[in-house]
Amino acid sequence: MVSGMVETKIVPEKKECEEKRSKLVKYGQTVNLNLGCFGMGLMTSVIGTTLLDLTEVYETRIDLASHIITSRGCGALLGSFFGGMLLDRFNMQVLITTAFFIASIAICLIPVCPTLTLAYGVTLVYGLTVGIFDTGANIWIINLWGNKNGPMLQIYHFAFGVGGLLSPIVAEPFLSLHHKDASASIAHSHMPRSIDLFDPMVDPIINNTLPTQLYLRPSRIEVPYGLIAAIHFMLFVSMLVFYCIDPRDPKPQKKAEGDEPQPSALKRYSLLMCLSFYLMIYVALESCLGQMLSAFAVKSKLQFTKTQASYLSSLFWTTFTMSRVFSAFWALHSSPRCMMFTEHAMSLAAFFLFLWFGETSRIMVWVCAALVGIGAAGMFATAITWTVEYMALSNKMMSVSTVFSGSGGMAPPFIVGRFIDENPMILMYTCTAITCILTGIMAGPCLFGMFGSLSAQKFNGIFRSVFDSHLSEFTPTHDV
Repeated sequence: MVSGMVETKIVPEKKECEEKRSKLVKYGQTVNLNLGCFGMGLMTSVIGTTLLDLTEVYETRIDLASHIITSRGCGALLGSFFGGMLLDRFNMQVLITTAFFIASIAICLIPVCPTLTLAYGVTLVYGLTVGIFDTGANIWIINLWGNKNGPMLQIYHFAFGVGGLLSPIVAEPFLSLHHKDASASIAHSHMPRSIDLFDPMVDPIINNTLPTQLYLRPSRIEVPYGLIAAIHFMLFVSMLVFYCIDPRDPKPQKKAEGDEPQPSALKRYSLLMCLSFYLMIYVALESCLGQMLSAFAVKSKLQFTKTQASYLSSLFWTTFTMSRVFSAFWALHSSPRCMMFTEHAMSLAAFFLFLWFGETSRIMVWVCAALVGIGAAGMFATAITWTVEYMALSNKMMSVSTVFSGSGGMAPPFIVGRFIDENPMILMYTCTAITCILTGIMAGPCLFGMFGSLSAQKFNGIFRSVFDSHLSEFTPTHDV
């Protein structure tokens, strides 16, 4: 009798312990994934912030240095393409943990390579890890949180914005005082920002008895890159610890046939392509603005200093980040469709203002940078949430979308980088055009809904109204 009572007492305690352990793993893995996206934001932003200094380090032109962004995009493209297959075949935890270890080494090497070509190769390797992580992380979060994935995806992408916000602030003290252009060793368009009259070095500088190079602050961008690499390595250690606690593969479980009605293959492919093209254009917009805004500010007629340009970039990432916090709460009380229409309207308005005031008013440049950050912040996560309402996403499907979005990340050097020296406003023309294209693509799911409604009416009989058939056709699949 006593032994029976002891067993009855032990079993609930064991079950409660397992539940606590499961909850700890769930929240720990979520934090790790958010930190991973934070690291992606750091790297995306720091490349743009340090782009002018990279031209100095490798003694090249800005259009050639900007192909570091291209290399990262190519790597992300390849990582996404092969990542979907690898993540379906092997344990997601093992692959993503290994990716962060490799990323920590690659990031550290980017600003210290002997040649620019080698820097391209190292950045390509880093891009591979980004593609693998980005493909698996979205599916991992959806699988962890089920029908609560909307706010969690917004928080995940909010972490990216935090990284983008902090990176220019961290990098600014290590930027050179002036940037060298392609044709001269000193950029004569900017005077030294400040001179300490009590500094013993001032007199020989004023009297021209010291070489110019001695009173220019040299670039030390290897420091911020090293800090970002250290964050990635600590994240690798954290992921390894949670893998030791729970080594289970977080792949989504396959549903038994007949559990829930699934959309037809044509509808699934249509939605997947719509999502993929949307993410591709969106990432092109985000990459162009996030990575080229500092260069635009310095090169434009308003002639921002590099410090001011760095702060302008920080303002964009600040509003971008804070708006993702708001989007996480907004997603709890609003539909993805309403969010998308609002975000697109605000982004279009901001870019048209940029076109109008981009070369005439510093104040409006600051205001427009903030407005774009607010408008564009939630688009990525909202698009995925909208798609998940109609069909479940697998690793391979997310891989296709990530390949497309990775190709969008390669856009800045080709469509902006080669022209920004001669015509800085090309950035704003490009971003406005991209936003208009995004708005057009956004109409895809709406058209999908109308065509789906007509199809349902045809096959469900004349006794159903168009409204009823629309509802039956688009019953959301929440069990992801």
